Amino acid sequence: MLSQPRLRHLLCEVAPMLSTRRGFALALFAVSLFLIASPATAQTPTEMGSGAAWIDCDHDGDLDLLYLTPFGDAILLEYDHESDDFNDVTLTGLPDATRNIDAAGMGIACADFDNDGWVDVFLSMEGPNHLLLNNGDGTFRASTRASGIRADGDGEALSASVAVLDYDGDGWVDIFLGNYAGRANQMFRNLGPNNAGVVQFEDVAPALGLDWAEGNGSDWALGVAVADYDNDGDIDLYVANDYNGLAEGGGGLNPGDNMLYRNNGDGTFTDVSVASGANDPGWAMGVDFGDYNADGHLDIFLSNFFEDALLKNNGDGTFTNVTEATGLIKGTPGEWHYNGWGTAFFDFDNDGDLDIHVANGYILNDQGQVVNEPNQLWENQGIPGSGEVQFKDISEKAGIDDVGDARGASYGDFNQDGLLDFMVVNNGYLSGEDIIPAPARLLYINAGDGTFQDRGQSYGLRTEFSDGEKPAGYRDYTDNHWIQIHLEGFETNLSAIGARVEVTAGDRVLIQDKGASSYCSQDSPFLHFGLGDVTSVDIKVTYPSGRVAELTGVAVDQMLTINESITPVRLLSFDARVSGVDQVDLEWRYAEDSGLFEISKRVLGETIELETMLSSGGVGRYTDQAAYSSTPVTYELFSIERDGSKIRLAEREVRFTTPTVLGANFPNPFRDQTQIPMSSAVAGSGNLEIFDISGRLVQSLRADLVAGQNLISWDGTNFAGEPVPAGVYFYRIAGKSDAARKLIRRP
Repeated sequence: MLSQPRLRHLLCEVAPMLSTRRGFALALFAVSLFLIASPATAQTPTEMGSGAAWIDCDHDGDLDLLYLTPFGDAILLEYDHESDDFNDVTLTGLPDATRNIDAAGMGIACADFDNDGWVDVFLSMEGPNHLLLNNGDGTFRASTRASGIRADGDGEALSASVAVLDYDGDGWVDIFLGNYAGRANQMFRNLGPNNAGVVQFEDVAPALGLDWAEGNGSDWALGVAVADYDNDGDIDLYVANDYNGLAEGGGGLNPGDNMLYRNNGDGTFTDVSVASGANDPGWAMGVDFGDYNADGHLDIFLSNFFEDALLKNNGDGTFTNVTEATGLIKGTPGEWHYNGWGTAFFDFDNDGDLDIHVANGYILNDQGQVVNEPNQLWENQGIPGSGEVQFKDISEKAGIDDVGDARGASYGDFNQDGLLDFMVVNNGYLSGEDIIPAPARLLYINAGDGTFQDRGQSYGLRTEFSDGEKPAGYRDYTDNHWIQIHLEGFETNLSAIGARVEVTAGDRVLIQDKGASSYCSQDSPFLHFGLGDVTSVDIKVTYPSGRVAELTGVAVDQMLTINESITPVRLLSFDARVSGVDQVDLEWRYAEDSGLFEISKRVLGETIELETMLSSGGVGRYTDQAAYSSTPVTYELFSIERDGSKIRLAEREVRFTTPTVLGANFPNPFRDQTQIPMSSAVAGSGNLEIFDISGRLVQSLRADLVAGQNLISWDGTNFAGEPVPAGVYFYRIAGKSDAARKLIRRP
C-alpha cells in the first residue's frame, strides 16, 4: 500500500487533471499504475526525484560520483583516474541510514560543513533528511540528529533542492532547503561545533523571512541557486517554485512566483522578486546563474513546465525576459510543452561562451505536454547583428536528445581531459499513457567533436540498456583551451563557497561564483572556464572575507589550486611527473622573481618534509628519488612567509603504473588465521585495511612487499588485539580505490 504522505503527494500531482473527463481517466490510470507497480513489499518512487553530485570525497583530486535513486538509496562511486573506472564504495563509504530507505531520494549538496578540510554531504529526501560528515578518509558517518537537522512536518515533508552558502559571513557553511507540497522552506544556520566537537545547525528561515507560510497559498519550492547577482560581494538566493497553492474552486494548481532574495550584507535578506522582475511565474523546476553574454552580470535560466525562461541581468538590479529574443523557443511561441528539470550554463565546446543544457521529463497532468520529451542542448552562437546572443538547438546532432523522464543533472570534467561531461538521472518510464523503457542513469562523455557518448553502462552506473551509438562528430574543438580552478578557503569557509572568480581571456572577462545550483544536484567543485584560442589568462579571486588573489600570465589547460591565505607568492602552476621507478620530478611556476618554498609528501598516512629551498626566476624544481613506487604519494607545496609561517599553495597526487593487486584470502571462512595474497610489480610497502560490515576500520596491517607474490596474515584481531566478532568483513589496500574484497570469520 502507498503511505499517506506518498498517496497525498501523488494526488496533488494529478489534481490539475480532475476538471475534465479525459483528465479524470488519466488520473485514475496514473494512480492505478502506481498501485499495480507498487505492492506492499516493494519500494515506490515519487515522480519528483532524483539528483546527483560530482564530489572529491577522498581528497585525491578525482571527481567521484554520488547520486540518489527514486527509492531513496544513496550510491557512492569512487573514480580511479589511472584505470578510468568507477568503484562502488557505497557499502564501505556510506552509513546504513542512507540505504534501504522506503522513501524518495531528492537533492544533494556538498561542502565542508565542519571546516576540517574534508567535504561533507547533505541529502534531501521525502521524509527525514541526512547530514553526512566525512571521516577524513572518504567515508561518511551520519550526523543528522546530533547536528540538530530536522525534516519539516515531522518527517513527512518532501524536501527538494539544497543550496550551500555562508549567508552571514561567519566562516561556516549554511544550508538552505527548499521544501515541496506546501511545507515551509528552511535555512539551517551553521553554528560551528559544540563542546563535543559536533557541528550544530538551527533553522532561522522564519526569522529571515525565507520560510513562507505553510498550506494553501504557499509556494512549492523545487530548484534553488545562489550567486552574487548584484555584484556587491555577498551571496544572494534564488528559489524556483513549482506551484502556489490550489486555484480558486479547486480547479488545478497555480504557478508559483519565483523568489529572489537579496543579501543585505548584515545577515538579513530583502525580497526583491517583483521589483527586480525575476519572479517570472511558470511552474519552475530547475535554475542556474551564468553570464551568458559576458557583460559582467550573472543572468538566470529557468527550466519550467511549458516555456523555459532566460532572464537577462540588466546590471541595475533588474532582469528582462529574453527567451524569445535569444532563440530559446522550440517550435511556435506559446506551444513549448516540455517539462524542464535539471539545467546548467556550461561551456561544452570551450569556446569561451556559456551554452545551456536542459533535462526534460514527463509529468502526467493533462496539460498538453509533448510526450517522449527529449533532453536539450542549446549552443551559444554569440552576438550577431541583432545585438543579442542567439542560441541554437543542437540536441539531436549532439546525441543527447534521449527520452527517459529526466530529472537531476550534474556537470563536471571527471575524466580530466579538459572537456565537460555530465550525468542525467532518469526518474521513471511513464510518458503519456505508455510505459517506455529507458535507462535509469545516463553518463554523457564529451567527445570533443560536437557529440556526447552515453557510457553509463560501461562505467557501471547501470546494468540495463547498452550504451547506444550516437551521431558522428561534426567539428573538432579539442584545440580550444581551458582552465579549471580549485578554490581553497582560509579565513572564510574552507570550501570557499561564495567566492567570485574572474578570468580575463583576451578581450573577455568570464565570471563564476562558487555555490550550488539547478535541480536537486550539484556540479563539480572545480570551476571550469572555456578559453577558445587564448593561451594565457589573468585571474582574480574575491573571497567572501574580502581578500583578493590576483594572478597574471597564467598558463592554460591545467587544474589550478588557489588558496585564500595571504602570501607573497602567486602560484601559476604545480606539476608532479613520474620519471623513474622510484623518482618523481616536481616543477612549479610563480609570478614573483623569488620565493622561499617547502616541499613535503604524504604517504601511507605519514607526512615527510623533503626540502626547504629558495627559488628564483619564477620557476622551482625538485626531484624526489625515494617515491615509494608501489604506493600513491601526495606532494604538497608551501610558501614560507616573512614571519616564518607556512602557507599551503597546492598539492598533486602521483600514481605509478605498477599497481599492487589483491587476491582472495584463504581459508575463507576462517577462525584463527587467514592469508591474503598481494602481488606487486616492484618492492615497496603499504597498509592492508580491514573493515566491518558497517564500514568501520577494525585493523590495519603493515605490508612490506617484494616484487612478485606476497602473503599477508590476519589473526582476526582488532587494533586492541582482541578477536573481532564472527561475521562478514572487507579488506582493501589503503589509499587505493580498488573494490574491497569480502572475507568471513566464523565462530
